[in-house]
Amino acid sequence: MNVLFLAAASEQDGHPGPVRDAIAEAVEHGVQWLRREARLAVRLHELPTDTDVDQLVFELHAIVMQTNHDLQLFQRRDTRTRAHTAISRLLGPETS
Repeated sequence: MNVLFLAAASEQDGHPGPVRDAIAEAVEHGVQWLRREARLAVRLHELPTDTDVDQLVFELHAIVMQTNHDLQLFQRRDTRTRAHTAISRLLGPETS
Protein backbone atom coordinates (compact mmCIF):
# COMPACT_ATOMS: atom_id res chain seq x y z
CA MET A 1 0.00 0.00 0.00
CA ASN A 2 1.31 3.37 -0.99
CA VAL A 3 2.38 5.61 1.89
CA LEU A 4 0.76 8.56 0.13
CA PHE A 5 -2.65 6.85 0.33
CA LEU A 6 -2.08 5.92 3.97
CA ALA A 7 -1.29 9.50 4.89
CA ALA A 8 -4.19 10.83 2.85
CA ALA A 9 -6.55 8.26 4.38
CA SER A 10 -5.59 9.39 7.87
CA GLU A 11 -6.21 13.02 6.95
CA GLN A 12 -9.46 12.50 5.05
CA ASP A 13 -11.21 9.62 6.85
CA GLY A 14 -13.46 11.96 8.81
CA HIS A 15 -14.29 14.30 5.92
CA PRO A 16 -17.10 13.06 3.67
CA GLY A 17 -16.86 13.86 -0.01
CA PRO A 18 -15.32 12.82 -3.30
CA VAL A 19 -11.69 13.05 -2.13
CA ARG A 20 -12.35 10.76 0.82
CA ASP A 21 -14.33 8.40 -1.41
CA ALA A 22 -11.50 8.19 -3.96
CA ILE A 23 -8.93 7.51 -1.26
CA ALA A 24 -11.15 4.88 0.36
CA GLU A 25 -11.59 3.16 -3.00
CA ALA A 26 -7.83 3.13 -3.63
CA VAL A 27 -7.09 1.73 -0.18
CA GLU A 28 -9.83 -0.89 -0.57
CA HIS A 29 -8.31 -1.99 -3.89
CA GLY A 30 -5.01 -2.51 -2.08
CA VAL A 31 -6.68 -4.51 0.67
CA GLN A 32 -8.55 -6.65 -1.88
CA TRP A 33 -5.29 -7.31 -3.73
CA LEU A 34 -3.65 -8.39 -0.48
CA ARG A 35 -6.61 -10.66 0.30
CA ARG A 36 -6.34 -12.34 -3.14
CA GLU A 37 -2.59 -12.85 -2.69
CA ALA A 38 -3.09 -14.34 0.77
CA ARG A 39 -5.73 -16.76 -0.55
CA LEU A 40 -3.36 -17.77 -3.33
CA ALA A 41 -0.59 -18.35 -0.79
CA VAL A 42 -2.94 -20.63 1.17
CA ARG A 43 -3.85 -22.57 -1.99
CA LEU A 44 -0.16 -22.94 -2.86
CA HIS A 45 0.58 -24.10 0.72
CA GLU A 46 2.86 -21.12 1.28
CA LEU A 47 0.63 -20.31 4.26
CA PRO A 48 -1.08 -22.85 6.52
CA THR A 49 -4.38 -24.14 5.15
CA ASP A 50 -6.21 -22.98 8.27
CA THR A 51 -5.07 -19.35 7.83
CA ASP A 52 -7.82 -16.85 8.58
CA VAL A 53 -7.17 -14.68 5.52
CA ASP A 54 -9.38 -11.81 6.68
CA GLN A 55 -7.58 -11.68 10.04
CA LEU A 56 -4.18 -11.88 8.34
CA VAL A 57 -5.05 -9.00 6.01
CA PHE A 58 -6.36 -6.96 8.93
CA GLU A 59 -3.16 -7.49 10.89
CA LEU A 60 -0.90 -6.75 7.92
CA HIS A 61 -2.84 -3.56 7.20
CA ALA A 62 -2.62 -2.60 10.87
CA ILE A 63 1.15 -3.07 10.80
CA VAL A 64 1.43 -0.85 7.73
CA MET A 65 -0.75 1.84 9.32
CA GLN A 66 1.23 1.77 12.58
CA THR A 67 4.51 1.84 10.67
CA ASN A 68 3.40 4.94 8.77
CA HIS A 69 2.22 6.54 12.02
CA ASP A 70 5.50 5.86 13.82
CA LEU A 71 7.60 7.06 10.87
CA GLN A 72 5.62 10.21 10.11
CA LEU A 73 4.51 11.35 13.54
CA PHE A 74 7.32 10.17 15.78
CA GLN A 75 10.26 9.56 13.40
CA ARG A 76 11.05 6.41 15.36
CA ARG A 77 14.28 4.87 14.12
CA ASP A 78 13.33 1.30 15.01
CA THR A 79 10.01 1.36 13.14
CA ARG A 80 11.08 -0.60 10.07
CA THR A 81 12.74 -3.25 12.22
CA ARG A 82 9.61 -3.59 14.35
CA ALA A 83 7.40 -3.83 11.26
CA HIS A 84 9.69 -6.48 9.78
CA THR A 85 9.55 -8.47 13.03
CA ALA A 86 5.76 -8.25 13.17
CA ILE A 87 5.35 -9.37 9.56
CA SER A 88 7.82 -12.22 10.09
CA ARG A 89 5.73 -13.41 13.04
CA LEU A 90 2.63 -13.44 10.87
CA LEU A 91 4.07 -14.93 7.72
CA GLY A 92 7.03 -16.88 9.04
CA PRO A 93 10.75 -16.17 9.15
CA GLU A 94 11.21 -17.26 5.53
CA THR A 95 9.61 -13.96 4.47
CA SER A 96 12.68 -12.10 5.75
